[in-house]
Amino acid sequence: MMVFRWLKLFRDPEVPGFLKLLALLPIAYTVMPLDALPDLVPFIGWTDDAFILLAGVAWSLKAAERAKARRARLPVRT
Repeated sequence: MMVFRWLKLFRDPEVPGFLKLLALLPIAYTVMPLDALPDLVPFIGWTDDAFILLAGVAWSLKAAERAKARRARLPVRT
């Protein structure tokens, strides 16, 4: 259900736009034809894609939670 939380991140108005853009980078790496480990070797080439995708999604969720917490602690300017 991490994927559903990740998708909700894009509709959340409290998450800054640059974090939403950074959250798309793992998807871009996965579909990009240039890889750190080529996909010619079936299992080895896919593991780096899976790792980047999972780590990127987990990082973006944590970063969004931290950004929302920081925004909640900021004093309101009048």
